Parts: sequence; structure tokens; C-alpha cells
Amino acid sequence: MNNGFAPEFGNTVGTLFNTITRSGANELHGEAAYLFRRTPMSARPALLPESLPTPDVNVDSVFADAGGRMVKDRVFFFGGYEHVKRDLPAPVIVAPSTLAQLGLPANFANAIPFSQNVTFFIGKVDWQLTSNHRLSLRYNGHRNDSPYNSSIIGGQFLMDRTYKFVDRSHGGALQLVSVFSPNAVNELRFQVPFRSQSQDRFEATGSGPAISIPGVANFGNSLDVGFRFEEATPEVNENFSYNLAKHALKFGASLRAIRDTQAQATAALYTFPNVAAYVAARDGLNMRTYASFIQTVGEPSMEYNSLFSGLYAQDTWKPLASITVTYGVRYDVYRPPNANENSPFEYSRRFRTDRNNIAPRLGVAVGLGKTVIRASGGVFYDPFQTDLYRRALLNNGTPTFFAISTTPQFPFAPAFPTVFSGLPQGLPSTLQDITTVSPDFASLYSVNANVSISREIARDLALTATYLFTRGNRLPVMRNINLVPSGQQLADGRPIFGSGRVFPGFGNILATESVGQSVYSGLNLSVTKRFSRGSEMFATYTWSHAIDDAPEQNNIDSPNFLLSDPTNRRRDRGNSLTDRRHAFNGNLVYTPGFQGGSRVLRYLVNGNLFAVIATIQSGDVFNIGSNRVLNGDPLTSSAFQRPLFIGRNTLRAPRTSEFNIRYSRLFPLGERMKLEFIAESTNVFNRTNVVGLNSTATVDAAGNVVAWPQLNWTAALDQRLLQLGFRFSF
Repeated sequence: MNNGFAPEFGNTVGTLFNTITRSGANELHGEAAYLFRRTPMSARPALLPESLPTPDVNVDSVFADAGGRMVKDRVFFFGGYEHVKRDLPAPVIVAPSTLAQLGLPANFANAIPFSQNVTFFIGKVDWQLTSNHRLSLRYNGHRNDSPYNSSIIGGQFLMDRTYKFVDRSHGGALQLVSVFSPNAVNELRFQVPFRSQSQDRFEATGSGPAISIPGVANFGNSLDVGFRFEEATPEVNENFSYNLAKHALKFGASLRAIRDTQAQATAALYTFPNVAAYVAARDGLNMRTYASFIQTVGEPSMEYNSLFSGLYAQDTWKPLASITVTYGVRYDVYRPPNANENSPFEYSRRFRTDRNNIAPRLGVAVGLGKTVIRASGGVFYDPFQTDLYRRALLNNGTPTFFAISTTPQFPFAPAFPTVFSGLPQGLPSTLQDITTVSPDFASLYSVNANVSISREIARDLALTATYLFTRGNRLPVMRNINLVPSGQQLADGRPIFGSGRVFPGFGNILATESVGQSVYSGLNLSVTKRFSRGSEMFATYTWSHAIDDAPEQNNIDSPNFLLSDPTNRRRDRGNSLTDRRHAFNGNLVYTPGFQGGSRVLRYLVNGNLFAVIATIQSGDVFNIGSNRVLNGDPLTSSAFQRPLFIGRNTLRAPRTSEFNIRYSRLFPLGERMKLEFIAESTNVFNRTNVVGLNSTATVDAAGNVVAWPQLNWTAALDQRLLQLGFRFSF
């Protein structure tokens, strides 16, 4: 962020999104467009085997909007609609020969026909009540139906692990801006967003248990079918601004209630070390050859509510015409849902509310002729993910819902492919797995700082250099706190855990602790050419390094990351999952203009627009996992049990490079209307940009590498895509 770190911005440790909603005017204005893509217009997915048919990659997108007056100079309207139907096929990299070994249908080798059918709509009314009061009312909504969906689609995840995703949202908002005097302005905002989601079984979803063979294939039933979610988040914001001499004062408060209803999917998962072990179990030769088994059972539905509130005070002071100072403080309180006082495990009987979230901010900007120097620093707090507490309430050890995890040597462990219908015979009634939150859990916060120097080096051309620093503190880390070392160790010092328990009355206890640390340092260089002589350009390069010791358990793309050693977090200090050392982005827009010559030549040259966007950056990082549970912790799957002496996130995919181009041509239709032809292509050079690797090593029981990861590509960004369209505006 480079906004002076104003205290009015909160509830984030570094990301701000600004949206601008159009309004109507006295004159009627609008537009309508249609964009389309067909399979022959696009390149074949690079990861798709040559023997398989090319999947559909069709797109149909239509949108329209219009704004005008309802009462001249008083009441205005704006409305918009967009519908997108899009094929998003996901290639599968599991070889047909492997599918045959596993006894799976041959068509599982085809690309998974993932698609989206999405509609967006907006309506807005602006009412100038008086010369000093303006009221705005807005409604937003969207709906999405997406078959063949999953948290991971394609690669080593096969078609039967998918479901149909149904998503709906509705939101109403009100804004009242009141001008009390030339120096005093008040803004009141109120909104009520609502969202519902479900993950439903459909014709492609498998049955029975889910099956995972790390580094080979994932198939069987979906782990996510049955998920239901509804959330309403009414929110009110009050902001008051007052100008006093050289000071622009601003004060505000916010209150947001989060009301959630959710049903967690119940599922069972068998993990096998290799294909031979699975085949032996499938054929009934040895039905206990699996490495681990986990199942959730019981009633997964629940309601839980949270409350977020905040206050801020800030001043923007201009001691001199060339100096601007923004300073102030923000205070936030994030109250979690109420705990169940009757929970069997002590941690789950009460959830702590952290009330120490005081965030001072300071930003300075100095203008020195053609040079501008900016420096900002401050503390930023981030609210917890409400899902932390949902999981803690759901898996609190009561008999209504719980998880059972085991390895095959325990007497109550099932014989493949058995799935428990209730408590298994032989399972001690007290040995239930718990998910909880540490009693001293506190809010995540970051200390952010940046300094930048901007210099106008020529007319319409500026160069900016920025250094950015972020120190993340109290990042949520999940670990199994109910393990007792057996006294044995792996050769790199990681303890091997036995069957003993710190809390003997329970099984595994997955606790969230606010103990993680992260550091980000980055240097950014950017060049900006403002629009002149028919062109504008922006280019930026960033070198950065992000390090942390908190595996991204709460990242939406990595829900199962746990510590490789629950007793020593330093073993997981390494590159962050989002670490990207080098990143270049640039765009160029050129609109040729020709004033002289013949009328025909002017018609051919003028009205054209050419645009290029280039993105070149370091590849994604990956963790090298293994095919075995090495440390005896059943909650840390083998995919995150690294071989001996291997650090976290030490593998990097090849760099990604993508060039996108756009051409458009305007055809005026009189003075008030125009038609535009559009042609766009992404990844025009058809480069294969890898975003997934098979990073599973084969190891022996001691963690020694028997076979290094093959590093087969499991996922890639889109190959070259071309779409055409038309837009009419008036």
C-alpha cells in the first residue's frame, strides 16, 4: 500500500481494494457488448496427452449497462447486467496405464470439463435530497453454477473427486453524505450482504471413500460433497471530516456483525503409499495396506456469530505547501463466536477476545520540485478467519460430530474399503480428535513500512523507486498438541511420536496458536508515461523475498498445511508459499492519430487502439513431500512429511511469462453513438506456464530418498486464447 497508511483503512495487513460504481446523469448513457471464444480459436492445453481429444474452451460473455435521470437534477439511476458462460477444462496427468492398474475408466484421462455459468447484476439510485444531502441506494447480486468443481481440479485429481458448486450472493447498501458547512462533511454507510454456497453431488461424483496415492492419483468420492454455507454481514460505518486551517481531521467508527450457518461435509479418506498397496487392498489380498485413514462422522450443521468493531482518528496536516503529514491511530476489536462451555476439552470452553489492537500510523510526503519523497509506517491488524472457530466448535469433542484418524495397526482401524457408520467397535469413547483454539490466541498484526522516491525525468515520464518492508506477527499456526515423542528420532533430529498422549482422554488435538512470524522485503522500480502523443505506458519490476515459519493452513489454496515438527517451528522456517523473487509487469497503449492527408487515410488510421500487457515472473514455490508418514503424526499427511534434511518450500517451478494483446476499432455512428470491434489474445506466444509440480519423493521408513520427485507438470496456466467481440455505446 502507498496511501500514507491512513488510519481510516483497517481490517487488513496490507491489501486494499477500491471499487468505483458509476452513477446516472441527466443524459441517458449506456453500452452493450458481446464477447465470444470458440475452441478452434485457442491453442490446445499443453498438459493434455496427444492421444486425447481437445476439450471445449468456449466462452460467451454479454453485458449491458445504462444510466440516466429519473427526476432532472435530483434523482438518477444506473443498472448493469453481465452473463458469462465459460469452459475451463483441467487436464489430467495420470497416465492411461496407471488408470488401468487402478481399475479406473479410461475416460478419466480426459480433461475434466470444469465450467462456470455466472450472472452479475447491479442497480443504483442517487437522490439529491437537498443541496447539502445526497442519498445513494445500491443492490448487487450474482449467481454461479459450476459443475466438475473442486478445491483442486485436474492434475493428479480425477473426475470422480469433483462436485457441482452453487453460489449465490445478494447485497443492499445505503450511503448518506451530508454537508453541514464548507468545512464539515459526514458520511453514513449501511449495507447487508448475504451469500450462500453449496457443494452438491452430481453424476460425475464418485461413491465410497476417497482414495489418495501421493504423487500418483487422487480418486473415489469427493471430500467436500454436502458442504452448505450461508453468511449475512450487516455493517454500519460512520465517518466525519472537518477542515481546520492546515488540518483535515477525520474520525470514524464501524460495526460489522457476521452471522454464519454452515454444514461441513462428512467424508472418509484412505491414503496408500503406492499403487501396489492399493491394488492389494482393492483385490482383498491385504485390506490393511493403507498408510492412514481419516473420517468425519456425526451431525455437521451449526450456527456461529462474530462481531467486528473499529474506531479511528486521523489528521492530514500540511505544515508547508510542499509537505503533507498523515497521522493517527486505529483501534479494532474482533469478537469470536461464543464457545461451548460444556466442551470436554478445556481450550474449547472459552474463546478469548483480544482487546489490545491499537494501530498507530504515520505517513509523510515531501515535494521537491520534480521529485516527491514519500515514507509511511504503521501497525495493521487483521481479523481472524471465522472458519477457525467453526472448526473448533464443530470438532470440540462432543459426540455430535468428530473426526477419527488412525493407521492400520490399531484394532479398531477399518479394513479397506469400509467406512464407519458410527463409532467403530473397539474405539475408546474418549479417544476423539479435537480441533481447538489456544486460550491465548491473539490477533494477527503486521508492522509495515515503505519509502519511495518519484522523479519526473522528462515531460509525461516519471521514475519511482520504492522499498517495502512487512513484519508479520502472531500468524495462526496449527499443530497437533497431543503427541508424545517415542524417544526415537529421524536422522535430521525430527522426533518420532508414539501412541502416548499429553491429554490421555483425547486423540489428536489440532490447536491454532498465534505464534507464526514472517518477513517480507521488496524493492520496486516503476516507470510511468502519462498519455501524450497517442500513447501511455507503465512498467514495474519488483525484487522481493518472503520468509515465514507458519505453513499456510489458513490459505484458501492450502487447507491442510501443518508443521513437519510440532515441537520445533524453526524447522519450517523457509520461503513463504507466496515468495516470488522477481516480477515484471508492463503495459503499453497506443492510439494512432493522423490529422493531415486524405480523408480516406485519416479514416483508416484514426479510431484504432493497440494494447500490450506483459507479465514475467519467478515460478511458484513447492514443498517437497514424501510417500510416508515419517514422524508418526497422523494429522500431517505424507505430502507434507519432507525427506531428511530438506527445507520447506525449496522447490521452484520455471518462471512464467505471458504477453497479452488487444486491438479495437471504433466506428462512429453519428454524434452520440459508436460501435467498437474488439479482438483480444492472452498468452499470445503460447508459452506453457507451469503452476503445478509433482513434488512427492519416494522415501524409506527412515526418511532417506529412494527416488527423487519426477517433477512432472501437474497444472499450467491457459495456453493461447483468442476472443472477439463488439461493443455498442450511446
